[in-house]
Amino acid sequence: MSGFDLAMVSAGLRRVAIAWDPHFIPRCDSTQELARSALEAGAGSGWLTITDFQRRGRGRQGRAWYAPPARALLFSALLRSPVATPSLVPLLAGQAVAQGIEDATGLLTELKWPNDVLAGGRKLAGILCERPSGPLVIVGVGANVNQSAEELTQESPATSIAVALGEPVSREAVMIALLNAFDTIWERAAREGSAWIVPAWRSRSPMLGREVTFNLGGIQQAGVAEDISDDGALVIRAADGRLTRLSAGDVHEVRTPGAQL
Repeated sequence: MSGFDLAMVSAGLRRVAIAWDPHFIPRCDSTQELARSALEAGAGSGWLTITDFQRRGRGRQGRAWYAPPARALLFSALLRSPVATPSLVPLLAGQAVAQGIEDATGLLTELKWPNDVLAGGRKLAGILCERPSGPLVIVGVGANVNQSAEELTQESPATSIAVALGEPVSREAVMIALLNAFDTIWERAAREGSAWIVPAWRSRSPMLGREVTFNLGGIQQAGVAEDISDDGALVIRAADGRLTRLSAGDVHEVRTPGAQL
């Protein structure tokens, strides 16, 4: 039986820029697919579904996303881009998740392009943004909250809020902080435009200036993460000085001594 308190979450939302309409389902195949179905049925911006367990959760590139029941926060939302460049939505979503976790827990977070939120150099949350036809973006978030170290994936260094803090936390409190951070950031973007988004993202990311490997057209390549462009692409400088823009490449930070990125 789930102990998730949707009423508590709904009561704690500020709803200034986003008219949150939250729903909860104990189990589902994928919150992204539920959001897509809701969109096709006419749901608007702010529609949100949260689950305790996904049977077929997925991340970018079709990767599986697994979390034990009632340990993580798994949700997908329909959101209208607050700026004229929808490709910036993943950067906004990353900043919202990072800020929400910091607000709820005090943990210091970092961002890794294109979709990871880190704590202590380990993956704490992942974000998947999909844009079907129409003005709305489906923003999916999976955040590790109360998993033990043994329950976390070993495929890449991962952590949870409970592991980082040394004690479990209220998933509802974290959820409220996350959604209110989305609301605050969407409000700022609607008010100020997009000029601040990339600089704010850069300030949260340690990956710029580091060597990365990436897959482009099925070919593994390497270079230095030079910058984030104004439309959210990652700019890579190859050894010969050539610059490559990655919008959907699969980027992995090369591990260096003392670094876990």
